[in-house]
Amino acid sequence: MGELRGFVLGMANGGDEERRSVEQVFAGIESAVQHSGLEQLAGVGLSGIAVEPGLYRTRMVFERKGGADGYIWRLFGTQAHPLGALEWLPADTVWAAFGDVDLPGIWGALKQEATRAGFRPLLEGMEELSANVRQATGRSLEEQLASHGGEIGVALTLDTARRFELTLPGGGEGIELPEPALLVAIKVKDDALFGWIETVLSEQPESVRGQTETARWRSVPVPVPVSFPVRFTVARLGDYLLLASSDRLIERVDQVRAGKAAGLRTSTEWQRLAKGLPAAANSFSFVSVRFGEALSRVQKAVMEQAAREGAGPVPDVDALQRLLGLSPTAASYAVSWADASGWQVASQGTQEPVAVVVGSAVVAPTAVMAAMVLPALAKAKSRAQDLTCMNNLKQIALGMIMYANDHDDALPPDFASIKEYVGTPKVFQCPAAGQPGGGVTWEDFDFEACAYEFVAPGQKITEGSPATTVIARCKIHGIRAYMDGHVERGSH
Repeated sequence: MGELRGFVLGMANGGDEERRSVEQVFAGIESAVQHSGLEQLAGVGLSGIAVEPGLYRTRMVFERKGGADGYIWRLFGTQAHPLGALEWLPADTVWAAFGDVDLPGIWGALKQEATRAGFRPLLEGMEELSANVRQATGRSLEEQLASHGGEIGVALTLDTARRFELTLPGGGEGIELPEPALLVAIKVKDDALFGWIETVLSEQPESVRGQTETARWRSVPVPVPVSFPVRFTVARLGDYLLLASSDRLIERVDQVRAGKAAGLRTSTEWQRLAKGLPAAANSFSFVSVRFGEALSRVQKAVMEQAAREGAGPVPDVDALQRLLGLSPTAASYAVSWADASGWQVASQGTQEPVAVVVGSAVVAPTAVMAAMVLPALAKAKSRAQDLTCMNNLKQIALGMIMYANDHDDALPPDFASIKEYVGTPKVFQCPAAGQPGGGVTWEDFDFEACAYEFVAPGQKITEGSPATTVIARCKIHGIRAYMDGHVERGSH
């Protein structure tokens, strides 16, 4: 950090004020690093083993020096405990991540580091944010954070009993998928935040209130461009404040918590993945094979549509993953916990540990390179097609003018009449349309199927202004050919 600070200061072209600002920023970063606990890390260990065919266990250990008390050692849990969210997540949960987090501690650490560095803009911004929260909710941000119970989580469900059709941009055949629902959970100590959000939602004319013996919620419909209903819902259930995309999901969570419906812990997949792992921890994450299957279907459909639109062939992502030993539909369950030695992470999944480590080093850079190169190649290809299309229309326009010179200044009645003036049917094939119209001989070419449109059949070239009169155009690119023989790009 010291070397980086010297480099940045050496590059600065401003005056003393700018240098002071740079010094303050780096002072804050250096102080945060010093108090983060990173420098108190004594060692890292990683091991993996196959516990049964197709199931692998991985263990990571982050050992800290004795007496270490940095932010990372105390803001994300200090003692393992039962994972309460597993008691009420529905059985069709396909992705979930829950963990301990000390929000008041993080806010206090941020303010402390800004004070140490004397970084007034950040301190003033934090004070303004706290004041805005008080004005909106009646309590300051610090008071709202004080009611936080120390845990945050998010989960996604895919309800196989309810299906919807996903329509991709640009049209094409839709994909039938299970109906998704998203849930955000915040552990709280009181009703303050729930009461404020419920009051805001109750002012909406279409809001609906629901209640059972153990849960309360308020929901309001949200207009979104999807084929299934979305209702923003805030609920209070046990020790949690829940924010969901559907009030039906809240009802299902309530039923699982009451033991009236199957939960995630009862599923065969979760039980296989969680077997042998600690039941008490500070955080957990879960990924179902059904999540990967749904993503793979969407990914494949998107790539196939891109190929149909001229972006190139469909890359065989599955083949690359198989080559590296990776599964496109991997499943895993992981828990992490703090103890006297530091942090430990244990996970079980269908992905071989060595393949995960090696594959991530290969697939991630490859994906990044593909994301950079493929759009550039698609753009270059689109540009080449655009130029070819312009050249085609140029030849068509010149063929029409030559025809008119031989036929009393009148343009031809149709494209077929200028065959002898253009020589080949390839001139009438827009490259972006593939080969609509047929083959490369006049006998099997269909002029009605080509992408070019004859705008002024039979018109005299002496009528109107040749430089502004369009005689032909491309239905795909919008390129226009004019009576004087020049071509221009236009709107589609």
